[in-house]
Amino acid sequence: MKNLVTGFGFLLIFSFGFGQGAIHFTMGLLPNNSYHQSVTQKIRIELNLDSSTADIIAKMEANGVRNPTVQEQETSMEAITKSGSLNKQTGKIPVTMTIINSDENLARVLTPETKFLGTARFNEMPVYDSISGITLQENQKQQMLKAMSSLSQINLPNRSLVPGQSDTLHTPISIPVGGVTLKMDYSTIYYLKSIREKTAFFDVYVNFVLDMEVKDLPIAGYGSGTGSMEYDLEKHYPSVYKLKYKIIMRIAREGLVLRMNMVSDLNSISKVQAL
Repeated sequence: MKNLVTGFGFLLIFSFGFGQGAIHFTMGLLPNNSYHQSVTQKIRIELNLDSSTADIIAKMEANGVRNPTVQEQETSMEAITKSGSLNKQTGKIPVTMTIINSDENLARVLTPETKFLGTARFNEMPVYDSISGITLQENQKQQMLKAMSSLSQINLPNRSLVPGQSDTLHTPISIPVGGVTLKMDYSTIYYLKSIREKTAFFDVYVNFVLDMEVKDLPIAGYGSGTGSMEYDLEKHYPSVYKLKYKIIMRIAREGLVLRMNMVSDLNSISKVQAL
């Protein structure tokens, strides 16, 4: 379940450009730049088990298992992503992401020696194909790379906007998480509120429908959230991204129903500098 929760955290950060009284809203990594990003996320999960057989609940409580069960955690990570020169033949730029710091739980896997190597095109999420400085077996490394690179399925904005207009992006996405595939129908609405000097200010709205199966056990869910974004018009990248969202999931089998309510508060700050 922790792998699933972490997967959501990666899902939720995105982009744009400018003009006279309007901006060309697009997003992506530019060549020869450094992206210093700090991300914190507070998560509260409530698990509630219902059963048509009261004996099952009674046995759980007799063994010290609370129902509902509440878990709270806070994660943090600091990373630097560096982009190289544009390859004009392929249209790609080399990308290296280095983990600078992380909380105690993430630090067990992601250390300051951890590096992700890959490539990116403008207006597309990076695709990572190798990883170093991490204490995982080779198959675990490949699973992590697949999960990260699956975010390249996310559609990024690419249109002109003036204050008062919005851009809606819809993405069906499949993410391998913990040996299973999470299927998500994901949509984001960016509403441009105002433009001030070199920064555009947005309201952000997200909605998603979840579908996955674990060992022949279907899991369905849905969620929504609201937030805000400050967008750097010169660097075509969000300098501040905040999102609060809620996910509700339901697992049912043979008289048992497990409900999960997850509330998350995500905050990301990025500083972009030319190399």
